Amino acid sequence: MIKMKKKQQIQINKAMKLLSSSYRTDINSVRINVHNKLKHELAKLMVAYDLILDGHYILTEAIFKNKVRADIFVLDTFQVYEIMFSETEKKANEKLSYYPEDVDILFVKADEVINSHITS
Repeated sequence: MIKMKKKQQIQINKAMKLLSSSYRTDINSVRINVHNKLKHELAKLMVAYDLILDGHYILTEAIFKNKVRADIFVLDTFQVYEIMFSETEKKANEKLSYYPEDVDILFVKADEVINSHITS
């Protein structure tokens, strides 16, 4: 069981209301999408690991009400991390309009995430 403060719980409850009712998973569990490349999934795991280590509450492969899927949704900050592996910047910028307006989108390059973990 995850312990959190009341203020965090309220924020997480608000964040969960943005998600599709069909989406079910445990907080701070990493879901793997085998349709993505291995580097993409490794980078997602590394970012998720760092966020959890920093005390955040996350969902991976989160599906919003409009059926958009986020690599990582940070529930307590309303941030989405999108891992860029094969996408162009143009394609990434198109994704900005897909998400609910309450959510901040952060794009991270898979190679940079992996390299930073290997060298640290």
